[in-house]
Amino acid sequence: GDACGETCFTGICFTAGCSCNPWPTCTRN
Repeated sequence: GDACGETCFTGICFTAGCSCNPWPTCTRN
């Protein structure tokens, strides 16, 4: 998916519609 411009070292993405995969990068669901 597309990058969300967010990292998720805690395993949580705060950007709506994004998931922490592959860690530690948030990508669009």
